[in-house]
Amino acid sequence: MTADGAQVSAFAGEPPLTLGTAGHIDHGKTALVTLLTGKNTDRLTEERERGISIELGYAELALPSGRRLSVVDVPGHERFVRTMVAGATGIDLFLLVVAADDGVMPQTVEHIAILELLGVPRGVVALTKADLVDDELLELVRDDVERFLVSTAYAGTPVIPVSARDGRGVPALLGALEETAAEVGATRAQGPARLPIDRVFPLKGRGTVVTGTLWRGEIRPGDAMLIEPGGRRVTVRSVQVHDHPAEVARAGQRAGVNVRGAEREELRRGDWLVAPARRVAPTRALDGWIRLLPSARPLKSGAELRLHHGTTQTVARLSLIGAKQLEPGAEAAARVRFKDELVVEAHDRFILRALSPVETEGGGLVLDPVPRRWHDRARWERFLRALKGGKVREAVVALAEERGAGGLTADDLAPLGVARAAARAVLAEAEAAGEVESLAACGALGEAGAGSFEDEGRRFAPGTCRRSVRCSRLP
Repeated sequence: MTADGAQVSAFAGEPPLTLGTAGHIDHGKTALVTLLTGKNTDRLTEERERGISIELGYAELALPSGRRLSVVDVPGHERFVRTMVAGATGIDLFLLVVAADDGVMPQTVEHIAILELLGVPRGVVALTKADLVDDELLELVRDDVERFLVSTAYAGTPVIPVSARDGRGVPALLGALEETAAEVGATRAQGPARLPIDRVFPLKGRGTVVTGTLWRGEIRPGDAMLIEPGGRRVTVRSVQVHDHPAEVARAGQRAGVNVRGAEREELRRGDWLVAPARRVAPTRALDGWIRLLPSARPLKSGAELRLHHGTTQTVARLSLIGAKQLEPGAEAAARVRFKDELVVEAHDRFILRALSPVETEGGGLVLDPVPRRWHDRARWERFLRALKGGKVREAVVALAEERGAGGLTADDLAPLGVARAAARAVLAEAEAAGEVESLAACGALGEAGAGSFEDEGRRFAPGTCRRSVRCSRLP
C-alpha cells in the first residue's frame, strides 16, 4: 500500500502537526520542500513537464530536534486555488513562500487571506531565491513583506531569506519552524475520527485507499467507519503514515487508509471518512457567521457563492440575518443553504468565493450545523452572536425563549459543540439565575402526578410550560 501520510509517532509526546505551504506560482514552494524533505512533491508527469504544481503534494519534514511535521505542498496558480483551499484545510501552521526577485504578488495576498479565514494561527515566511538578488534588494523585499503582514493577522511572523539552489538560510528556516511548531501546541479536539478525503486510488489486490489530514480522533486497522455523505459502511484494513504501516493514525497526521466495502468509483475528493459515533449527520444548511474581505464586493442577502469546506466545494446561497447587504470588511450572521450535502460541525470554518470571476470574497464559521426554524429574527441573531462570542449561557437563554413550551435539554446543545457535562453546567447556571425554569421546579400536576415524566430535566423559558401538563405556578 502506498499512501500520503504523516509521522508514525509524535516526537517526545508532542501532538502531530501539519505544515501547509502557500504562495504565488513559481515562487519556489516545491523546490524548497524538496530541499527540506528530500522528496519532490510534484508526482504527476504534467507537473514535472510544466514545472508547476497542479495537485496537492505531501512529504515529511524532520526538524533539528527530531520532531517531524507532515507537509502539504499546494499549487500557487490562480486556477488551482480550489486545490490550495483543500490542502490548507486542517493544517496547523503555514510556510509562506515569497520570491526575493518578485515580492508580494496576487496569490501571496489571496493565500494569506485564506489562511486567516481558516483560522491557521501561525507560520513562517521563506524569502526564496535569495541567490538571485543582491543584499540591498533582498532587504527591500524583506521590508515589503513585513509591511504586508502588518495588515494581516500575521504581523511579526519571521521572514527568513533562503535559497533552494545553494542552501543558504536553511538552518535559520528550520529553527524558525521549530519555534513556531512549539508555539502552536495541541489545538485539535478529541472525539470520533473525522477525515476529509483529498485523494482516492485503487491498490491492486488490496482494494481502495483514501488519504487526508485527520481532523480529529484516531483510526486503527479493524475500525468500522462510514463514508459520508451517503452512510456507506466500510472497514479499515490497514493504515499507513508516510508510506510506513502504522498501528494508529492520530489527529494532525497525514493518513492513508485502506478500506474494505467501497470501490474507487464510489468515492471522491470531498467525501469524509468518519467514525459511526459522529456528532452531526450530513446537512444542506447551516447557521454561521460570515466575514467579507476588505477587497470583496458588497454581498446582498440571497446571493450565491462557491463554498469550500474541508476538501469539498459546492454552490451556496446566503441569507443574511438582520441585514439586507454586507459591506466589504464587515461580518454578520447568516443562514447558508447549499446544493450538495455537507458534513459540517460547529466551529468548522469555510471559504466563500465568487462564482464569476472566481475570487475569494470571504469566509465563515459554523455555529449551528442543525439549523432550526426561528420565529423571532432578532432572537435568532442574538443566539448566533452569543455563540460566536462564546457566550453559551446567553445562547441557551435565547434558544429556551424560542423553544418556549418545547423546552430544551443538555442533548439539544450537543450539535452546537457543547459537551454534555458543560451543557448541564450551563443549564444549571441559567436556572440558578432565574433565566430558565426546570420541569421539576415547574410543579407539574398532570394526571400521572408530579415527577413521572420521562423528560425530567428539560428546561423552559420563564413564563412557559409544557403543553401536555398543567402547572401549579408559573415563575
